[in-house]
Order: sequence, then structure tokens, then C-alpha cells
Amino acid sequence: MEKSKNSIYVYSRETVELKPDIIKLYVLLKGDNDNYEQSLDELNRESTKLKEILLNADVDENKILLNDIEFLLTNDYNEGKIIKTHYTTIQKIIIEFDFEMKKLAKCLQDISKSINAKSLEVCFEVKDKKAGFDMALAKSIQSGKQRAQLIAKEAGLDLGNIINIKSQDNPENVNVRRLMRSADYAVKMSNSIENMSVSNIQISVGVEMEWSIR
Repeated sequence: MEKSKNSIYVYSRETVELKPDIIKLYVLLKGDNDNYEQSLDELNRESTKLKEILLNADVDENKILLNDIEFLLTNDYNEGKIIKTHYTTIQKIIIEFDFEMKKLAKCLQDISKSINAKSLEVCFEVKDKKAGFDMALAKSIQSGKQRAQLIAKEAGLDLGNIINIKSQDNPENVNVRRLMRSADYAVKMSNSIENMSVSNIQISVGVEMEWSIR
């Protein structure tokens, strides 16, 4: 921001901590076959099994998001000619439910037994990101005001009103606490995860402020 001689400029960054209240699972499924239709059928079977597991765990069907199916093909060559084509179909599925470690444990146990997931990621988040952002923003502004008051006092001046405020952060910058990234680790942890404690999520907001002086 452009600086004026009749203003005080301060920067403040503060952090608030919130308890996570939702869990998100990111599951990547795939089908592999030399025939495209069979590769797609393999993927659809895995997707159907996963959906059954989630519904049996009382996950809301409306909270199961199936992304578009993507496919990759690789060719084997001999003397510059294609002799074989292999098809891989991939689908990412995002599942969301309220913060219930018992439900998470059941989902992970059943997935590890029945699904050949290419990757599995568990995330703990806060549902209302904007509310957390606003709390951190208010805390940063208050901290900045106190700093500006000290500067004004040392200069024998009184602090006026806030004139301008600018932040590079936004509500979507809320930190996500990831627990595990691999399907193998999920299998190992699924039996004990119900009793696992999860750290609070930290939301940090930095603010540039301009205050009037009088």
C-alpha cells in the first residue's frame, strides 16, 4: 500500500486453533487391462464395492463425490509398430462425514480388506473455514492496533481510525491436518485409529494496516 506521512503502518500475523469437525477421505481407484472395456469394468467394480462399504458405515450418499473417470494408455512397440496396448482407468472419490473416529476406523478397516486402492489420504478439516479466518483476522487487527498505539504514543501522538487493511490470506488458506497418505499405512493404523488424538487446526492470517494519527 502507498504510504502517507500522516499515517502509521503496521503488519501483524496471528493464529487461532480450532478443533477439526469433518473428515475427508480421498480414494484413488484404478482398473488395469489390455482391453479398455475390461479395464473400465474393473474400475467400476471397485467403485461399487467402495460405495457399499461407505453406505454400510452410514456415510451420507450425498457426501460421496465421484470424479470423472480418466484413462491412460501405454503402447508396446516392436520395430516401430504397436504390438500391444494397455489401458489404465482412474477415478478419484472424495468422501466427507462428521468428525467420528469410530466411523473412520470402520471405513478404513473395510476398505483395506476389500478395495485395492491406488492411494488413500485422510484429511481433518473445519467445516466453516470463513468463521475461523474471521477469528484470526480480528485477532491480527487487534494485535496490529496495539502495536500502532505504542508507535503513536512514543511519537507523542494519538492513534486515530484504521484507514486501510490488506491481507494476502483468504478463507481457503485454512490449514488441513493430514493423517496418512498411503493405503499401506491406513491398513496398519485402521485398528488403532479410533483412539487416536488429532491436533487442532491452526489458521494464520497476516494483515497490513494503515492507521490515521492526530
